[in-house]
Amino acid sequence: MANVGFCQPGAVVLEIQPERFPEGWTRGACFLFAHQWHIYQALEVPDFNLLASEANVQSKTDLAYRVDIAELRQAIAAIFD
Repeated sequence: MANVGFCQPGAVVLEIQPERFPEGWTRGACFLFAHQWHIYQALEVPDFNLLASEANVQSKTDLAYRVDIAELRQAIAAIFD
């Protein structure tokens, strides 16, 4: 999202953000650049590290989230309606 500063003023920005991620710098940047900021909050995957270890997959993160494609499509449609 660091590239929002290169968009034309008034650009539509849809940020996909995990529900537990409280950072708001993208929203602030969009405000400064006069963009139309929207957010889609993705659901966190509970016990991600446990699931990864059971699947013998190494993980270097403590946060994983999933995007429901149907919900994301609805969010996009709502922005442009």
